Amino acid sequence: TATIMLQMNTNHTEKEGVGYALKVARAESDATLKFDVSLYAGKTVDIKFYAMTKDKAVIAGIDRDEPLTLAAVPATGDWDELSFRFTIPEDTPSEYVFVETDGKADFFIDDVSLTIAKEGDTASDSEVISADKIAALTAGSAASEPAADAAQEPAADTGKADTSSETAAEPATDTATTGETDKEQSDKADAPAEKEASYTIIWIICGAALVIGIVIGVVIARIRKAASVKTEDKPGDKEETKEE
Repeated sequence: TATIMLQMNTNHTEKEGVGYALKVARAESDATLKFDVSLYAGKTVDIKFYAMTKDKAVIAGIDRDEPLTLAAVPATGDWDELSFRFTIPEDTPSEYVFVETDGKADFFIDDVSLTIAKEGDTASDSEVISADKIAALTAGSAASEPAADAAQEPAADTGKADTSSETAAEPATDTATTGETDKEQSDKADAPAEKEASYTIIWIICGAALVIGIVIGVVIARIRKAASVKTEDKPGDKEETKEE
């Protein structure tokens, strides 16, 4: 069985961004992707698409009573282009293009195109690829991997002494570069937090002083106002008018 889904994945035409690609998640190694092309019965068509998988090879062709493999390429782990041409019998009840890999890993399909050959186009159909050629293709891909791995592993094969010397050299390099102890580095890391705390305390003190100043000003203003009212109410010397 195969589960087909549209999944966000960087595809070959959108290297710099995220696009959509068809993902085929397989539960069995013989699960394939098939799509019907019987609508083009009697026509010669060109199929082209891009595939990506972690398996060794990508294989495509026509699913008939005897499946015909018309395209097979070694998988690079990136987008690989496959293309082939074939003629669909005019009286066929059904015709399917299949895509699969040599293993059971999931694979992605992107930018599938089907083009009908123009009249007068004398290009022949793609040759059928034999099972032996596919096996040789897969074996060649598998054989190239150990060689590539061996070319990348000389440092690892030099023994434990080299590994330990590299490990031992790292602390010395760090100490020589920075010239600081762990305590000094810790103090530096704590300095911004302490500085921020000092600023916070200063702002709190300034705010408190401002509030106290406002309160004192209000109290003084009220005292002055009360004194002024008392002065206005004090009885002065009044002249008495006597009636004669």
